[in-house]
Amino acid sequence: MRAWAVFVVVFSHLPFRPLVGGGIGVELFFVLSGFLITHLLLREYDRRKHIDLLAFYRRRAWRLLPALVLMLAVVDLWVALDGKLETAYPGLLHANLVGSVWALGFALNWTNEVVGTFNHLWSLAIEEQFYIVWAPVLILLSPKLNRTIAAWVLVGLTVLDLALQGWLFSSGAESLEKVHFSTYSHAYDLLIGADLAMALTRSGMIVRPDWTKWLGRLSLPALLILTASLPVIFSSSMAVWFWWPLATVCCAVLVGGVVVGGGSWTVVLRLAPVVWLGRISYSLYLWHVPVFIIVEGDGFLGGDTFRADVFKLALSVALAAASFHFVERPLLKRFASRDSTALKGARVPEVAAS
Repeated sequence: MRAWAVFVVVFSHLPFRPLVGGGIGVELFFVLSGFLITHLLLREYDRRKHIDLLAFYRRRAWRLLPALVLMLAVVDLWVALDGKLETAYPGLLHANLVGSVWALGFALNWTNEVVGTFNHLWSLAIEEQFYIVWAPVLILLSPKLNRTIAAWVLVGLTVLDLALQGWLFSSGAESLEKVHFSTYSHAYDLLIGADLAMALTRSGMIVRPDWTKWLGRLSLPALLILTASLPVIFSSSMAVWFWWPLATVCCAVLVGGVVVGGGSWTVVLRLAPVVWLGRISYSLYLWHVPVFIIVEGDGFLGGDTFRADVFKLALSVALAAASFHFVERPLLKRFASRDSTALKGARVPEVAAS
């Protein structure tokens, strides 16, 4: 699923924008993240009867920061040494340095400053801000938590957050951009993902009650609806009140359906290229926007020609693969064992993370 999501996001950022609804890929990332992280935290509680908050934050740091720091450093150095870029984008180096600071603080979605080639990191900021709050809340509630009731509460919070987004935009209180980039009005995807984990995690395992059969049956139709929605421009009241809620529900059905089985079509998610693309999806998300902007600014192969677009994609994938294989994976293997006791024996289907 990560492979599909990152494919959608990357192609939506190409100059000719073959997929204008690329934000759906971000929505799927959020739902999947909310599910996986919440499931891991609940499983840790089930097995240890407590959740180690510092260990959780360390795992998040080792997962995210090495690749992020590498990308920021390489791109900033690239911009500093490439004179053509300052001509094409005056003030880019200063903007990038400002953006780097905001990105490292996982707060880029809150600044009004120009952040250069790092605009896309708003979604990473929302995700991490959510977990700064959600993990302690889960720790406080876990000892007395009725997960069935909690799942319904999370459904209610998801609906309220979607309604807040719609009201803020429709009333004119905030612009669509502000609404979309603010954590308080864009937590619904993470909440619905957490809701799935709350409903499906018991005794540290994924359970499959009878109602989950419908998730499996509807997972492929949900994916088809999401795919059919990609040409839609999500920039109107119709988008806020209909398309985004529909996309959120479809993402939740897709993630839940794949986790509980999903049917024979999920064999596609186990294909080697799909699994590999899912594994490098985080690095590809980090690298693709700076690469697109820099290649276009340099005027390489015409800057915005089809040949240049193919080169942008190839270079983005190459840099992402190098980051994953030479930075992310070695560091995770080296340091994850320190906090891995609660994570051993994971049985979340691999296709959920692909």
